[in-house]
Amino acid sequence: MEYVACGGGERTTTFRQIRRSKPDEKVYPAAAVSETELASLGAELKAYPAADLAYFTDYAFDPRFREKYRNDSYEYIRNELLNSFMSNFLLDRFKSRAALNRMSRDQYHFLGIYFYALDVAGHAFTRFRQPDLFADVESRDPFISAE
Repeated sequence: MEYVACGGGERTTTFRQIRRSKPDEKVYPAAAVSETELASLGAELKAYPAADLAYFTDYAFDPRFREKYRNDSYEYIRNELLNSFMSNFLLDRFKSRAALNRMSRDQYHFLGIYFYALDVAGHAFTRFRQPDLFADVESRDPFISAE
């Protein structure tokens, strides 16, 4: 099987070769994704599509939050949570499209996909929906206006 890294270009027959040379890149089976799809994912991860952000929140995400705010500030935490969720949502959407693409060409009895964004959202926000279960939760939800 041939694999390709999310950044595109590099193809190899072993998953491990890409992981060694590009440890931060996501790796996919080359037969499941096209170069165009990989390029599109890369662009979306660099600048989140406005329509996708608007679907989840009306909060104005600041892509330069790490430079502008202290990491213990309300704005930093708010942006970090949204950043983590959006990057994982985009990766999950990409994986589901690649899987559907693959299923349309090959026959499967079972295909499983792990959607990591659900895990991120659950860990990040359950504490605010059920604060009585967590001793360290402040009464302020990071996605409710600070005013």
